[in-house]
Amino acid sequence: MSAAKTYPHRGLGAWCTALAAVAVLVSLAGTAWAGDVVVIGNPALPVNSLSAAELKRIYVGDKGFVGEVKVEPLDYLNEEGAASVFLEGVVGMNPARFHAWWVKEVFHGGGIPPRRMDGVPAVVQAVAAQPGAIGYVPAESLAGVTTVKRLYTVSAP
Repeated sequence: MSAAKTYPHRGLGAWCTALAAVAVLVSLAGTAWAGDVVVIGNPALPVNSLSAAELKRIYVGDKGFVGEVKVEPLDYLNEEGAASVFLEGVVGMNPARFHAWWVKEVFHGGGIPPRRMDGVPAVVQAVAAQPGAIGYVPAESLAGVTTVKRLYTVSAP
């Protein structure tokens, strides 16, 4: 039988320190951004504002029109800080739960989920280009943007 090797530089303390560092980084990843979120809409929408209740109905598929215009909600492929602020503040679900809820809805034939975009610039561009499109973006990303309507502001917690 051979003796078990020991690694004094890899003691329990080093593992605990590394695990604690990973836990801190993971907890900060979801809260790295904390600012207001603005819901934006295409200028063709016949309204200048929407309520939180209307936005929730749109994002869960219960409301498909604003006036005579078919509305298309936009979401994000990657979970951004804006998604947490908007979805938790307006829809009442965190991003993971919201996307899981939509998977279940689609599986049961319950509608079409929001189109998922790859980043804030893509959302702003799509909303500006498509009548009926709405999305949400960090407030600071709208500096100088005049091609979309500001419909609602969600304050970060």
